[in-house]
Amino acid sequence: MSKPSLKALREQQGISLVAMAAKAGCSPSFLSRLENGRNGETIDPELAKRVGLAYKCRIRLQAGRIVR
Repeated sequence: MSKPSLKALREQQGISLVAMAAKAGCSPSFLSRLENGRNGETIDPELAKRVGLAYKCRIRLQAGRIVR
């Protein structure tokens, strides 16, 4: 069974992208790139932790990049 996407997790919570970004402490455009797999930039471990808490999932990092 595959892992649900970040977008699916957010939608299950009934939260908009803007509200999720506020909850995670980052911009909606950053989360949109993350949800769509277009974020090639590195991510700070503290921000990854906040995003994981907001989405209620574990975010794994490898060399500063999110891995599935």
